[in-house]
Amino acid sequence: MMKDSKVGKWVGGIFMFFGLVMLGVCTYIFYTNYTFAQNAVIVKGEVTGFDTHYSSDDDGGSTLMYSSIFKYEYQGQEYEHTSDVSSSSPDYDEGDEVEILIDPNKPSKALVNEFWDRWFVIVILGFMGTMFTGLGYMAFRLF
Repeated sequence: MMKDSKVGKWVGGIFMFFGLVMLGVCTYIFYTNYTFAQNAVIVKGEVTGFDTHYSSDDDGGSTLMYSSIFKYEYQGQEYEHTSDVSSSSPDYDEGDEVEILIDPNKPSKALVNEFWDRWFVIVILGFMGTMFTGLGYMAFRLF
């Protein structure tokens, strides 16, 4: 390919831009999760059921997705939290006990203290952001 191509610079610049945006969002989510966990109180929660919905794919098919519903108690009051993470099979069985991080000032704000709930989005965005930024930089420099 021809060196100093304007198309290569544009494509590289666009990839770098979106990669840096993903890395910025990743950093923001990491920081908010970290500060939340530093100030949070750990309570025991119990899986009480599942919130279900269908996720469609490009071929017109659909998959039933599960989000776990947890109940927990803090200072004598009971709360319920639905996981932000969905999967095609339930992550837990009803009655399973899990650690839940809660904000002591706002006990309804909760985060399940498991890898998928705390780190999955951060890992995926970090990986994609790094790839987009790196590929964009290579295209920008090489073409």
